[in-house]
Amino acid sequence: MDFDDLDQEEEVAKQEEDVKRKEDEEKRAAEKEKLAAARREASERIAAERAEAAAGAAAAAAPAVPNGTKANGVNGANGEAEDLALWEVIGGVDKGGIMVREGESTSSTQKTDRLSTGALVEELELKGDRLHYKLKKGTGPEEGWVSVKLTGKDLLVPWVEIGEFGPKRRPPKWKVVKQPQIEYAQMKEIASKNDPGDYYGMKFPYTKDMLVEMGPEWLTQAFHKSGVLPRDNAVTKITDAKEFVGGGAGLKCTFTVEYKKDEAYLHKKLFAKLPHKPGGSDRYFVSCMWNHDRPEIVFNIFLQDSVPFRVPKFYFGDISATTTNFILITETIDWAEGGKKVFSPGEIEPAYDKYKDWELPDGGPCN
Repeated sequence: MDFDDLDQEEEVAKQEEDVKRKEDEEKRAAEKEKLAAARREASERIAAERAEAAAGAAAAAAPAVPNGTKANGVNGANGEAEDLALWEVIGGVDKGGIMVREGESTSSTQKTDRLSTGALVEELELKGDRLHYKLKKGTGPEEGWVSVKLTGKDLLVPWVEIGEFGPKRRPPKWKVVKQPQIEYAQMKEIASKNDPGDYYGMKFPYTKDMLVEMGPEWLTQAFHKSGVLPRDNAVTKITDAKEFVGGGAGLKCTFTVEYKKDEAYLHKKLFAKLPHKPGGSDRYFVSCMWNHDRPEIVFNIFLQDSVPFRVPKFYFGDISATTTNFILITETIDWAEGGKKVFSPGEIEPAYDKYKDWELPDGGPCN
């Protein structure tokens, strides 16, 4: 065999190897696509099953409302699916109800009768703060236009279903918030301001002392705003507010409240998470560089009811992008007794101070 024959054999072998490699790659790609298709099909099937189950649960749990209509359900008269938005009148207490006009414009003809306080109406149209309604319960014009707010005060609020776990919350409208660039030297001045929150639009306390100072009146407004407290109830007292250290992502505070009307679904021992005091590197890194605070607020406002496991009940939370201040209020979850090594379901292992391994139940790595 001469060198030409050897070169030719090597070339043929290389070509055969290339062909085999290409076939193997195509085979792997086909198998990968087949597996991906199977996963997509399984995912779509599971999603469809969950959606069907959720729809069934929602239909079963839908509360009956006046005139035989179900909220977010089916109209009993014609069987057509409806997605009703119901509003409750809370304004006009001292005037026998609120003013009703014939048209959207606030200069349109005023109707003779007022819409009674406590009335329940169906939303036909909502344009800004003007609501075109149809009366479902109460007294007043059967149809007309009203203002849902007047000089910043609510006249009508979304109707809330009250179940075993309290009012069914309706989160505020989602909004995308752009975080401004904040320099370290600006932190102390910026954080000293009290701007309204990005989601609920109301000012809030961001220290333990501010929480106590703003008191029951603010808590009542906040809990009404978040939807956890019915409008006919209120926080009447705050006691035993204590700040403590636990973890490094912010300050913590526990406090006790009293209500005008005690309900099984309302917790009296509450927990608040607050930002680090301004001026130090902890606050700048956590609130500005890492932006740790907003995701937790967003989860509690918008996603808490969507997860398949127990989380502390949300009472109020908000954050301001312009100041980086925030507050998160939930029920208090007590830690299990210190020194325990075995924990039962639902028990929360106590937080341990950093760099103190000897305080761990097993004595840490030194033992």
